[in-house]
Amino acid sequence: MSQSRRCSFPVRKYQRGKAIVVTTTFPTCLRGRVASGSWALSKLDRVQRDLSKSLFKLGCFDFVVDTPAAAIPVTVYKPEQCDENPAVFVYFHGGGWTVGSRVNADSSLKYISSRARCIAVNVEYRLAPEHPFPACMDDGNHVTSWVLKNRLMIGATESSPVGIGGDSAGGSIAAVVAHEVKPLAFQVLVYPNIDLTYPYPSYKEFGAAEFILSEETIQWFRSQYLPNEKDRIHPRASVVHQPSFSNLPPALFIVAECDALRDDSYEYEKMLRAAGTPAELVLFKGLLHGFFHLPGHYLENCPLAYDHVVRFIQRHGRSSSAR
Repeated sequence: MSQSRRCSFPVRKYQRGKAIVVTTTFPTCLRGRVASGSWALSKLDRVQRDLSKSLFKLGCFDFVVDTPAAAIPVTVYKPEQCDENPAVFVYFHGGGWTVGSRVNADSSLKYISSRARCIAVNVEYRLAPEHPFPACMDDGNHVTSWVLKNRLMIGATESSPVGIGGDSAGGSIAAVVAHEVKPLAFQVLVYPNIDLTYPYPSYKEFGAAEFILSEETIQWFRSQYLPNEKDRIHPRASVVHQPSFSNLPPALFIVAECDALRDDSYEYEKMLRAAGTPAELVLFKGLLHGFFHLPGHYLENCPLAYDHVVRFIQRHGRSSSAR
């Protein structure tokens, strides 16, 4: 038991088809569980403090992006050790289109920005139910277009490649923005929600409350975001209903195995590949929805996930073949 508290289990990585699978070697009943007790809480506090204050040296700047409907706050992170022609990573936080804020992604983006030597833009899009569909999609498009037009203002260069990303609901925003805003160099989709009719087996398999994102919670989020049931199959709400999946930027999927949204990533990756869009998927065995922004709990797997994102940005953020 003391070993499980310390989360000191070895980690293996192996190839399964075209997906990378990351698995821990501790018992199935403990897989993906967070470190518990006072040790975990003190560790979380320390990790978050380090990420926010002393671990990475970077500048943080706040901007307000004026759009036709609202003023959207964003935070820009630029590390001291930045590439001469840095990539720009525009990110949308999760929260069922209804809760959360850009603070959720603060520590993760500081890590990724510093390690990838890129500029990150953390977006505070409007939330339901006050601002239902398609408000957040409009905000995503406007902010990404603003970044493309104002790269010099945020510390990049006129030729800096721009990519997008997001987790959960934010991943659905990023996926739609990739269809509607050009040119983009890459997209990072962290357990995205890509079909709001919820047709995949993982919704039932991991729909119990013990798996964090329950069926009941999912349906509540959807009711706040999509008051009109007809919008569930709208291509801007459920990206699988877009007319084409070719000529999109390369995609990286970060996926938790024990997640109701797991099969969304499986399905969308297959659709992108079938259309000729480069896509790769990293599956984290035993982990739950929401793990990506909990580095104080998932002490080994969060850095592994971040490093996959870092390498993806470095690989595609230095290419001039934006789509």
